[in-house]
Amino acid sequence: MDNRRSGQRYEKRFEVILRHDGERAEGFLANLSDEGMEVRARCRFEMRDELSVRVLTPEGERFHYLSEVRWWRPLVGEKMGLGLFRYGLRLLAIDPEHERLMHLVRYDANRRQDVPRVFVELPALLDGSPVPKTATTVNLSPEGVFLKLEEAPPPFRDDRLTVRIDLPETEPVWATARVVHLLQAVTAQKLDLSPGVGLQFVQLSDDNRRRLAEFVERMKAAGKDEPAEPEAEETSPEQEP
Repeated sequence: MDNRRSGQRYEKRFEVILRHDGERAEGFLANLSDEGMEVRARCRFEMRDELSVRVLTPEGERFHYLSEVRWWRPLVGEKMGLGLFRYGLRLLAIDPEHERLMHLVRYDANRRQDVPRVFVELPALLDGSPVPKTATTVNLSPEGVFLKLEEAPPPFRDDRLTVRIDLPETEPVWATARVVHLLQAVTAQKLDLSPGVGLQFVQLSDDNRRRLAEFVERMKAAGKDEPAEPEAEETSPEQEP
């Protein structure tokens, strides 16, 4: 499907799941920008309702957002009988991989050049502030990393930091990185995600880049290129219906 550009807003159809006060609705993404999105769903929401939004791609990738309803209207014309509503949502918190979703929306599958990414937990260290911050990788690629912070609040967006990632069975990788995403603890809890910071590598030696790329390829071969599904909670016999 072709994507139509309107300013900095891009249009493409992806499945979405909306949640508000325990209510769940399914729909689809109509367009997306850095500030907001338009979705269409059968469930009725009100102005200023705060919605949790999960965007699902055909490849199985998932992106989470926190949003607020800024406008709504029923779908009219030939599709009026579908009972759909249009919602304009202002983004209150974006997924750490928002740029990845923008990339998927902006280009069709024949033009995409996907950067390999794996979901793996490795020890890491952020330096560039008075007190270095210990962290753990959540996902990793040759272009950047999302780190779950163990202590201290995240740095400011656009900060330049030195990051160390401890690869197994080899020397650590060091890089200079730019902060491109922040996920504060309060927002992360609402989205059921880990708080932390997304970094884009801006300076990485050839040796570090090679070792990082080789590690990512090994992890992909081991099936680490998809996020792990959350484990189901065990139910004791007394709790079973």
